[in-house]
Amino acid sequence: MKILHFSPYLKSAGLNRLAADLACALQECNTENLVLAPPCELVSRMQEFNVQHARCSKPNILTAIRGKSKLKALIRDFEPDIIQVYSREAAWIAGLSCRRMKNKPPIVGVMTGYPVKGFANVGLNYCDCFTTVSKHLRNVLGEHSERFRKQKQPWVIPYGVNQNQCFPDYKPSQNWMEQWNRSHPGREEAYTLCIPGGISPLHGLDDLVPIMQQLLKNGLPAHAYIAGDVRLATPGYVEHLRNLFSQAQIENRISWIGARTDMRDVMAICNVTLSLAHEPATHDHTILEALALGRPVAGYEHGAVGELLSSFLPDGKIPAADPATMADVLTQWYTYPPVTPASIPYPYRITDTARSYRELYQYITQRSSPFNEH
Repeated sequence: MKILHFSPYLKSAGLNRLAADLACALQECNTENLVLAPPCELVSRMQEFNVQHARCSKPNILTAIRGKSKLKALIRDFEPDIIQVYSREAAWIAGLSCRRMKNKPPIVGVMTGYPVKGFANVGLNYCDCFTTVSKHLRNVLGEHSERFRKQKQPWVIPYGVNQNQCFPDYKPSQNWMEQWNRSHPGREEAYTLCIPGGISPLHGLDDLVPIMQQLLKNGLPAHAYIAGDVRLATPGYVEHLRNLFSQAQIENRISWIGARTDMRDVMAICNVTLSLAHEPATHDHTILEALALGRPVAGYEHGAVGELLSSFLPDGKIPAADPATMADVLTQWYTYPPVTPASIPYPYRITDTARSYRELYQYITQRSSPFNEH
């Protein structure tokens, strides 16, 4: 089977790298893959797995015609069984490319974000079916997108973690540990909390004040590491947080460690990873990685984080925007650390993701009847 992945926003961070990771995992299952995407650092990794790559530009009105012509040529030469699109714009260009085409390949739309308004949504009409990365996203799209409701029922296929990189027995190297301890001296006995993600009001960092105050009041040697690029923060928000921490007299208990490429190691050595987001997320790969590492995670239970905790660690589910309960749970975990899974549960490995997509491909190529919910 041949899959043509059209991912015009491919990059190495977040959900935008899904096409590359999935193509590599599918390639190991004897499925031939070609990724049409802008050049980025993921291309060399795809080539290691013998995944083909074709260049494209990010879509806009001016590049759409050129993109349509290139995609038509790729379809003619590669002869894919499935075209998989990773944005509404990609769906639109793919649909235009396949119009009036005999034996048109089915188009699978991979939905990763909340519904948006705009002309690009027309592309959803060209999709033969959809997948979503979480049940939460499926439900939101069904409630707010008329185009989505008119299409076939989507399959929920989570974006799994690479189990060769994140697994419960993972340990940072001795060299990394020595460098970390030099950079953060005197923290070996601290009760360490890792807060990954964006630095914005939506990510709930204000809640660190009541959480840390309660932990310190309870006698816990708590220390929080905020991971995230302050340069991308809302103007003035970092200063707002610093003032809050100073007024609460907890600024010495908080370290700003910035955006990092070694978050796997940081989460592996911290006692707990927190998700304080006040808005439900469609997906949170960093929280999934922490759980896959066998580390305790406490998070507000809405959205995809709630789904992840239900599968990995139900005791870590905290009512949304309830820092008092968060502090109570963390206090209990300090004395009685929770038992975390010894292996990554289905369907949260990237091999599970590839298997589910292979099942979808077989289903869509063998049947022409409307989809039932998976």
